[in-house]
Amino acid sequence: MTGGLTREAFFAEMARASTEGRTGAFLVADADHFKRINDDFGHQTGDEALVVIASSIASTLGVRDFWGRIGGEEFAIFLDGSDRSEAVAVAETIRRKA
Repeated sequence: MTGGLTREAFFAEMARASTEGRTGAFLVADADHFKRINDDFGHQTGDEALVVIASSIASTLGVRDFWGRIGGEEFAIFLDGSDRSEAVAVAETIRRKA
């Protein structure tokens, strides 16, 4: 639905990145008040919100970065080669877009 990696595929890719000696930043994003969106507006609207969040993530990342949906409304992101300040900037960009 979101176009990102599954939980299993994300963590497999993290393991591969580690084996290859790649370094970077790891982010976890959670949709605030997601249960309320589902309860008040229905699961279709909740699914649409997840797609918007996923699109915001995908459109922000670089070609060597990867991301996945790891839970109901939780997303994990690996920023290849990024340091803390770059990760904070990416997280803020995603937050503004979503």
